[in-house]
Amino acid sequence: MILSKKNTQNNIKYEIIGVSLMLISIYMYISLFSRSAGIVGEEIRILMTGIFGLGAYIIPLLITILGIALVYKKNEVKLNMKFYSFCTFLFSTLIMLFIRFYNSIKEVEPSWMDVIRNSYVMGAHNPDGVAGGGALGAVFGYAFVKLFGEVGTIALIIGLYTIAVLMFTEVSFVRILQRIKEVLLNLWAKATSRDKETAAAKEMLNVTLNGNKVSDKEESAEEKLQTYDKKIK
Repeated sequence: MILSKKNTQNNIKYEIIGVSLMLISIYMYISLFSRSAGIVGEEIRILMTGIFGLGAYIIPLLITILGIALVYKKNEVKLNMKFYSFCTFLFSTLIMLFIRFYNSIKEVEPSWMDVIRNSYVMGAHNPDGVAGGGALGAVFGYAFVKLFGEVGTIALIIGLYTIAVLMFTEVSFVRILQRIKEVLLNLWAKATSRDKETAAAKEMLNVTLNGNKVSDKEESAEEKLQTYDKKIK
């Protein structure tokens, strides 16, 4: 009886935390999309867009998913592969957004701190709207660009996106390649069979046309013979 009551209290605690997280994420979205969320909402918008840039719109989604998981799964919630895939996707997106912003300032050759500061301002105080990957995207993006160059960084990010998809779907990369191979072979087989059917139809058409020509020639020869017979008579 005591153990059952304790479990019920724990379940209620997880549900309260889950609902609170969902309410917080909703308020975050209101703060991001509207200027009528009050002083606290405005400060949240500035802080989130300054740190994450355009990636700020993904953060409330992650919090919502965590809140729903706590409500339904309660103490069974674990940081599984899908959660890490979302984090990898967010990390990669912030760096990609930073690279797009960095292209407009790289001629000046700014320092790392200048880049972080400018990225924060571009996210939080840009009059044209939120831009870039925020200060967090600049921290990692600048390091990646300096270490691997722009092309190398983009190649790495594509690899991270691929890893994120594999982690989320939990499907083997080899299996995906095999599936792609099967699809391509099926398409090739269909295309080949259509070509064969088209060739067969053309051949039948040629045979029919040639047969008609032969029959026309036979009829014309027969008509000539009848005309010649008439003349003799």
